[in-house]
Amino acid sequence: MATLGNYYYDGTSFGFATVLCTDVGLLNPAPDGWYSQAGIYRQMAGGILGGLQTCMSCIYECDDPAVSDNAAAFGQYTLTVDLGTALGAVLAEFTVGANTVARCTWTYDGLTASEYSSPNYGYCEGAIGDENCCGVDNATGSAGATYTGTAFGYGASGWANQGVQTWGPYADQASGGVGLTPGGGYGTCIMVVPKPNATPNTATFVVDMPNLGSNSFSLKVNCPETLPMIEGDFLPSVDCATACAVFDPAVYRQAVVSGTTGVLAVNDWIFTGGAGGTHIVDGIWKFVISGVNHCITTANGVVTSITAC
Repeated sequence: MATLGNYYYDGTSFGFATVLCTDVGLLNPAPDGWYSQAGIYRQMAGGILGGLQTCMSCIYECDDPAVSDNAAAFGQYTLTVDLGTALGAVLAEFTVGANTVARCTWTYDGLTASEYSSPNYGYCEGAIGDENCCGVDNATGSAGATYTGTAFGYGASGWANQGVQTWGPYADQASGGVGLTPGGGYGTCIMVVPKPNATPNTATFVVDMPNLGSNSFSLKVNCPETLPMIEGDFLPSVDCATACAVFDPAVYRQAVVSGTTGVLAVNDWIFTGGAGGTHIVDGIWKFVISGVNHCITTANGVVTSITAC
């Protein structure tokens, strides 16, 4: 049974609040649990106020089918995902449609990121998609412009209109705000959310876009699993000749983007642990691929080249 209480939040409504506290000074976070007002439910977990829900029973569960935009409606889409209590890396599959620019940002246990690896372009971050379509470019981002539109929260019957929200601006590519190409074509990009503990068991994904283009996207969030092991050198080398000449083996973990499980490929992520919390140091490495030594290079934890020794 619900219990009434007095709580305090910032902003003009519970739906758009970023903090929920027990004191008017907003210094003491409310205890973990579910809170509701005017039919909107939000979860406090680890001191973080989660996304909007229209009912407590309609949270998207990991491994559920992919969700997409609300009939190509321009807006900001918030999806709260029940990840369960299993440990490991959560692989989220984010696909931006043709004639679209969109950004997906995940938040889990106090961490937030908007970075992906594309099977076609490798590492990218911020808003991705078609540089020619939507008034955003790599050189200037959105040139300081913000966007106002409908806020959608995922509920029992799909996306529910939660009012008006403003987001942006998008920074330029050098600052990590966008990563665009003429025509887009990023394919299914992989985001890695580390989940090393049983709790908290929910993560929030927010997809937003500028008010131009077809505004189409798809997002699927897989349940946490321990990343598969791959064998590489203990330390990076100064060049491929050095990497191929010596080998002090160590175990790393692979998040598949273009390769297959246990067979490393360009655009795959490499992490130091099974939950995907820390990616490999960027540099030149020796790795064993299908029983053969290879020299690989990495940037931002993603494989950028592979050459047989």
